[in-house]
Amino acid sequence: MANLKAARGRISFLKFESQNLQDSSNIQTHVVDYYKSLYTANNSVPNNGLVADIIPSLVTDNENDMLSSVPLVEDIRAAVFSMNPHSAPRLDGFGGLFYQSYWDIVGEDVVKAITMFFEKSWLLVNFISNFVVLIPKVPKADTITQYRPIALANFLFKIIPKILSHKLSSIAARIISPNQTAFTKGRKIVENFGLASEYFNLLDNKCFGGNGGIKFDVFKAFDTIEW
Repeated sequence: MANLKAARGRISFLKFESQNLQDSSNIQTHVVDYYKSLYTANNSVPNNGLVADIIPSLVTDNENDMLSSVPLVEDIRAAVFSMNPHSAPRLDGFGGLFYQSYWDIVGEDVVKAITMFFEKSWLLVNFISNFVVLIPKVPKADTITQYRPIALANFLFKIIPKILSHKLSSIAARIISPNQTAFTKGRKIVENFGLASEYFNLLDNKCFGGNGGIKFDVFKAFDTIEW
């Protein structure tokens, strides 16, 4: 059964331009080259200060101090015990259940590792090593653009974003535009769906100058780190 599941999850065929890639080494090279190109910044956008002029500074000095402060032992422990203990273990083989069950033994070392990051912006070797899994966006995906990479991080590393997200949650609703309804506590993405539907229903209404709608391709915004 395990071998069957592994075979089903393996990418054995990809199309690339006019080629049909079936050899595992060719598929591997193509996938690595594609994502290297996709996630490499070209640094071609000059810093002209436009962003600073348009986007107001919403985080106060006190809030900035809070966000960058070194977390207390209690904060780190709370983050560890708030995470799913049964999530699949990653590269190091240790999941949340291990850290929660043996906190009395490993807790001190975990606290040292996390505080080191906040104090000196330094991470242990292989701290951010990940499993990268390609998830098909559509059934029978046969091109690399039809896959989305998902990084499965070590549990120890995930403690840091957990702490940061908890800190940000206290000011997120104020600094994030009200138009952003997804992934923000207290807001629902369906609100924008309803709003878009209402706009399209009004397109047939006559008005001075006419009506129009614009559809944006958000592929690049979601699949790259710059645009």
